[in-house]
Amino acid sequence: MRPNVARLFDFWLRIGGGTTPERAAVDPVDLKDILPNLMLVEFTPAPFRVRYRLTGTFVDQQTGLNLTGRYLDEFCHGDGRDSVQQLIDGYRLCAETGRPYHGVYEWPTVHGYPRQIGFGLFPLLVGGRVTQALSIEDYSDITPDIHLTNWVAPVR
Repeated sequence: MRPNVARLFDFWLRIGGGTTPERAAVDPVDLKDILPNLMLVEFTPAPFRVRYRLTGTFVDQQTGLNLTGRYLDEFCHGDGRDSVQQLIDGYRLCAETGRPYHGVYEWPTVHGYPRQIGFGLFPLLVGGRVTQALSIEDYSDITPDIHLTNWVAPVR
C-alpha cells in the first residue's frame, strides 16, 4: 500500500473504531498533509454512479480539470476506460460492503506508456448508510517530466 493511501487508511480506521465511520467524523484539519490528493465522492443508486463532491488541488492538476460536480463514468472512454471501470467497481464494492478498497490503476501518458497510480477508497456513512467515500490517489511516481493524458480526451 502506498504511503498516502496507508495514511488515509489509518485515519479511516481510527475515526471508525474498526467499523465504517460517519462522514461527520472526518475533520479536514486531521488530513491537511494529504488534502491536495483527496476526493470526497457521493454514490447515487440505480444506476450506481460516483459523483465528485470535492477534489484536491493536486488531483485537479494531475487530471487536467476540476472534477467537482462531475461523474466518474463520464471519463469511461478511450485509453482510460479500463482504469475508470476499475475505480467504479471498487467504489461499488465500498458502497455494498462498507469496507475500504485499494489498488493501482494504469493511466497513459502523452508519450504512450502507462503510469501506475496508487489509490484508496474509504466508505463513509451518512445517516447510517454508506452514501459517500473519501478517496486518495498517490502520484508519488509521477515526476514533473511525465505528463498524464487529460481525463477528458485520452490519447489513442
